[in-house]
Amino acid sequence: TLGCANPRTRQRVRYEVLFELESDDARYSAVGSISLAHPDVHINRSNLLTVSGFDVYEGSESGVSMFAVSLRAETAEMEVMISDEALSLSAIQPSVDSTVVTSTTIRVSATFSRYGFSCTYN
Repeated sequence: TLGCANPRTRQRVRYEVLFELESDDARYSAVGSISLAHPDVHINRSNLLTVSGFDVYEGSESGVSMFAVSLRAETAEMEVMISDEALSLSAIQPSVDSTVVTSTTIRVSATFSRYGFSCTYN
């Protein structure tokens, strides 16, 4: 969940599919991406709610979620653990320009962390 939001707000996730083709012949290689909106792409998911389009999701409840993409009999799958425990604020870093004329913007960077995970919002 995000910080101290009330009600709790789960972090959203954006999935994308990237590929790298490998060959015994070094002259034949390619990298690219696959559009999740393509009609030949099949998406299978559990414990995820669609937030936007084909690629942005939010966990429906705490626990394991799964996202799988199939294209022409090839499937890639990823599991993510969803937790409702808020991350603790571990650092806050304000900054402001050195010269103030009449008004200015104060920028704040906040880092939340727990269980070996960390995320920073600017």
